[in-house]
Amino acid sequence: MTGRGPAVRGGRRACAAAVAAVLLTGCGVGATEPVEAGGPAVFALGARPQDWKMLFFLSPTGRPVPVLRVRDPFTNRVPTPVLLAEAVEDLLAGPSATDRATGLSTALPKVRPGTPRETENGMLGVDLPVPVRNLDDTAVQQLVCTMAYTRDRNGRARVVVTGTDGAREPAGCELAVDLAPTRPTTSPVPEPPPAPSGAG
Repeated sequence: MTGRGPAVRGGRRACAAAVAAVLLTGCGVGATEPVEAGGPAVFALGARPQDWKMLFFLSPTGRPVPVLRVRDPFTNRVPTPVLLAEAVEDLLAGPSATDRATGLSTALPKVRPGTPRETENGMLGVDLPVPVRNLDDTAVQQLVCTMAYTRDRNGRARVVVTGTDGAREPAGCELAVDLAPTRPTTSPVPEPPPAPSGAG
């Protein structure tokens, strides 16, 4: 994982942009067209991005790609950020039947994680009940990107994955995703209040 960040991050942008529209089909989410070849995948999340969670599964070519999921409306009555635990648990549960029908898969084991946490130095951490030192890099990126984009809409958070054989080196997400809100409707400019009676 070390020394690969910027180069791989740029190399994976085109893949994410190419499949973004496919992954959003039937989700009721708008995806804008990529501005240029190789640009980041762009998702228009509307005025309430907290209503969605972004998980990273593997495309048919085996690369991590973002997939949006609607949060449970009964547990999301108050606008709050997507909980790390919620996102990680959903990720490790694997792709849904609909996801698999579109060719999505996962390299992660189907296990129950420990509660994700934020460390004193600002990094994120998660414990898995399996060995992780030899975990495939794409599997690690699935987990790292899901946690990074849950914590930071720019995906800049670094993540430490710990397993029964110890901890891996801190890693960042190597995939660029633009969480662009939809353009708000322009409101009319309110008229100024009338002057108080008798004002001169």
